[in-house]
Amino acid sequence: MHKNQPIKKEFLDIIRRLVGLSYRYSGNKELFYKKFTDLVHIDELKRLRIIDPDTLEPDNKNIDKLNPEELEVYCLMCYGFKAHEINVICRHKSINSTYVKQYRVRKKLGGAASPEIVLVMSVTCILIYLLVTVLNSIQPGFVSDFYHNISDCVCVVLNWVHNIFWA
Repeated sequence: MHKNQPIKKEFLDIIRRLVGLSYRYSGNKELFYKKFTDLVHIDELKRLRIIDPDTLEPDNKNIDKLNPEELEVYCLMCYGFKAHEINVICRHKSINSTYVKQYRVRKKLGGAASPEIVLVMSVTCILIYLLVTVLNSIQPGFVSDFYHNISDCVCVVLNWVHNIFWA
């Protein structure tokens, strides 16, 4: 949002409604959560025209390959929503479902892997490397047979992840 751009009435309305929910259901977390997720559901956000796929400029010629659900996910991705936020807004069964949907959107549009997936893979590889290093220092020779293979594997995976992310 630019400095001189007025705040849309819809944004103020949803903020007021969220504050109202917070006040009304402060003693009942379960009911608050249900009301909150109803308010931020994709259908409600589209009804309020806060999320509007029609306002996106098609920067990709393959955008018409997306089905309506994928278009919603793409729209949220374009607005900068993270996977866990998209998961709540679209009520996917799990965060993995959201990752799969984001992957399919990127694949149809010819994009690269998401930064979240790259981060998870990178951290996992580093943790494996550190674990093997610690095990080897505690009991030398414990992992010596495959230590170098794991180290090489971690380096290969990190290189692969880097190439996907920066492709």
